Amino acid sequence: MSPLFDRPPAPTRDVVLFSHARKSKDLQRDDAIPCRDNHTGDMAQAIRFLASAEAIVTNSYHGTYWGLCLGRRVLCLSFSQKFLQFPDNPVQADPKDWVRHIHKAQARPDLLEVARSRNRQFYEKLRNLG
Repeated sequence: MSPLFDRPPAPTRDVVLFSHARKSKDLQRDDAIPCRDNHTGDMAQAIRFLASAEAIVTNSYHGTYWGLCLGRRVLCLSFSQKFLQFPDNPVQADPKDWVRHIHKAQARPDLLEVARSRNRQFYEKLRNLG
């Protein structure tokens, strides 16, 4: 429901890498691609970084979710089953070999509204419990 997703700025980069701070030992790196991890800065800074690119490569659950909510193309480098719980799962690639698959990244332009709708439904369900 965060307003940070309401009007993301236009991308200024082709791709960024948003990594999980503790789950990236085997993650392939490319010095030409801007990178930051999920323990750097606050949510607003992370959203600005993700929004700065047309495509996001990430092994962070929140990086995946936020990237999709921003309407960006996402290539997910999953390390657990939790990455398979999205309403419309993102394209997956191997963390050791993702560079040659970046062209497969896809956007889920309706995800933000789907997520917000589900949040509103859940809120109404809780309000009506009493």
